[in-house]
Amino acid sequence: MITVIGKPQPIIGLPENWEQPARFFYPSEQPIIMGFNCSRSSLESIDGNQNGIGFRAGTISDLREWLDKEKEQRKFWIGTVVISFISVGSILLRVNLLH
Repeated sequence: MITVIGKPQPIIGLPENWEQPARFFYPSEQPIIMGFNCSRSSLESIDGNQNGIGFRAGTISDLREWLDKEKEQRKFWIGTVVISFISVGSILLRVNLLH
């Protein structure tokens, strides 16, 4: 399980009748933990014991940075593969047209 630790911060000046997700936010420095052997509905471990393990994985800003880097790397590799297929396809097409 991956979860944010702590409570969201209220956004001052918004109407009270708005739903909670619209009125609150998590700051960039909010820590994220990874938990093992525990369920989402309860912070107790799955087997009923208190043997769940968790560790700090980073902050929300760290997660955003990691995701942005992953997106850029994926775009690079997908672009490389597509250009390679186009190049090989055009070479094969020229070879077939010349013969």
